Amino acid sequence: MKKIGFLLLSLGFFSASCSSDDSNGNTTVNSTTFLPLADGNYWVYNVDNETLQDGRDSLYVANDTIIGVSAYKKLKTKFVANGFFSGALSNNSARIAGDELLVSGEAAIPFSADFPVSIPIFEFTIFKESATVNTMLDQATGTLNQSYQGYPLAFDYTLTTTAKEDLATYTVEGQSYNNVKRVETVLKLKISTSITSGGITIPITILQEQNVVVSSQYYADGIGVVHVVTDLDYQLDPLFSGQLPVPQSASEHQEEVLDDYNVD
Repeated sequence: MKKIGFLLLSLGFFSASCSSDDSNGNTTVNSTTFLPLADGNYWVYNVDNETLQDGRDSLYVANDTIIGVSAYKKLKTKFVANGFFSGALSNNSARIAGDELLVSGEAAIPFSADFPVSIPIFEFTIFKESATVNTMLDQATGTLNQSYQGYPLAFDYTLTTTAKEDLATYTVEGQSYNNVKRVETVLKLKISTSITSGGITIPITILQEQNVVVSSQYYADGIGVVHVVTDLDYQLDPLFSGQLPVPQSASEHQEEVLDDYNVD
């Protein structure tokens, strides 16, 4: 197994807000209590990686911001995030709409620092309290184009969130929580390019369509996310070994466990 190398697990998905300038406008009225978004709320996670260095993240509600006509909360981390979930929400904007949690920003494809590619996200549902098991909450699909050293790269992506089981109690590292709901987030990715020879353009698949990221977030009522289990895995076509600044294959298992929090 190769070390993850350039794969940006620690930067998560939703890496950059696409909101307007921060403001001090009114906040939205909270409905669901599975991720309380009051000013000053914070969650501290211990981050355990299989091959990368372990870490510790502090995610907090920073301030109000306006996107379009809606009031959001800006989420930040004290330092650069180590974990998938904290990295996913850091410097991003979230709001509660009834029993849903919505995120606006950009979903950074966690692949390479040398050719960063981000999926635009607007009011993407990451949680819905009333959703039944195996109900898809949201999905973003499309193609992003990026060039690297003369290669025209096309990223075909599907980002999906799905409601999973409801748990009356859930225990992680000796700590038990009541009324917990699991959400699964999956990034499916295909990367292709083309080579022109003798006036003929030949399409080539660099990364066959596969689930690059599969992550489970466990939401506890009145607290927020208490545990995150994330697996990242990919396998490039052997013909492109050494052509891109990433290992031909990589695999990483990561867990984020809530250690301390304050919510109102």
